[in-house]
Amino acid sequence: MAVFVMILMGCSNDSAFEGFADTSSYEAEIEKASIAIDDTDYDEAIATLTGLYNSSSPSPEVARILASAYMGKVGIDFTYLLDSIDDLGFDNFDSLSSMFVYDTIIYDEEEKEFTQCNADTLTVLLEEGDAKFISGYCIDDLIENLEDAKEVFDDMIETSLETDDDLVQMGITSAAHFIIIIGNTVADALNETLSKPNEEDQDPGGIPAPISKKAYIDYRFPDNDSYDWNNRYHWSRVDASIFEEIAEGEETTVLEQARQDIINVNNAIIALKRSGTISNDLDNELEQFLRDLLGVPTATITSDTINSHLSAELILTYIEGL
Repeated sequence: MAVFVMILMGCSNDSAFEGFADTSSYEAEIEKASIAIDDTDYDEAIATLTGLYNSSSPSPEVARILASAYMGKVGIDFTYLLDSIDDLGFDNFDSLSSMFVYDTIIYDEEEKEFTQCNADTLTVLLEEGDAKFISGYCIDDLIENLEDAKEVFDDMIETSLETDDDLVQMGITSAAHFIIIIGNTVADALNETLSKPNEEDQDPGGIPAPISKKAYIDYRFPDNDSYDWNNRYHWSRVDASIFEEIAEGEETTVLEQARQDIINVNNAIIALKRSGTISNDLDNELEQFLRDLLGVPTATITSDTINSHLSAELILTYIEGL
C-alpha cells in the first residue's frame, strides 16, 4: 500500500516514508508522556511534550497532558477535593485547600527546626493540628508550575479549543493559585527579615504560607507554645496594601492575579452547571467560596461583578474572617 501511494503521488521513497515516520514519532511521544504521567514522572512528561507544544496553535491532546503534568508537580488531586466536600467538618476554604496532596516536613524536637522542604517530592507541608502551611522555601516552585498549567489552559481558551472539562480544570487550578499566592503574600508581609537593610540578614521564605483556616487563625492569634516561626512577627504588618504590590518575578499585582483566578473559578462553575458531568456538590462548593469571598449572597456573579467587588481590602477582610 505504501508503494502504491508513492507511485500515485510521484514521491521518492524517502519523502513518503518520512511522513509516516513523523506521524509515528509524534504519537509515540504522546504515548511516552502519557505513560510518564501514569508513573507520576511529571518532569519526564513535560520534557517529552515541550518540543511538540505550540502555544499559538496548541494540540488539545498535547495541551491537556502537559497541563496535567504541571498540575501533578503542584500536587493537585481532584479526588481529595471531591471527598472533602462531603466532609461536614470542612468549610469551603479548607475543602479547596484539601486538593493539595503534600507530604509533611518533619519537625525535629531536639534541634527545634524542620527538615528541609523538597518541592520535587512535594515534601512542603508544615502542620500544627488543623493548621496547614506551605514552606516558604519551596512555594515559588509550586507557584511557577501552577502558572505554567494556567498558561496552557489560557492558550486553549484563546484559540477556542477548550471544552467544559478544560474550563473546570482551569478553575480548580486557579483556585489553587489563589490560595497559594494569597498565603505567600501574607507570609512575606509577616517576614520581618525582608525589611532588613543587609541582604545577608534577610531570610526569604522564612515564614511558611498559610493554606488553611486554622493557619490564618494561628497567625492572627499565636500560641506562645507554637513553633518558633509562629512568634517572629506581628499581624499588624498585614494590611490591604500588600495585595496591591507586584510580587518578585511577576508582571501584575497580586490583586490583579487574584481577580483573574476568581474569574476562572466562576467560569468553571458555569461550565459545571452547563455540562452536568460532575456532582452538583463541586459547583455548589465553588460558588459558596466565591460568594463568601465577594460578599455577594444571592445575585448573579459575572466577570464584571468580580472586577468591581474584589479589592485588596476585601481579600484582607476575607482572610481575617476565616
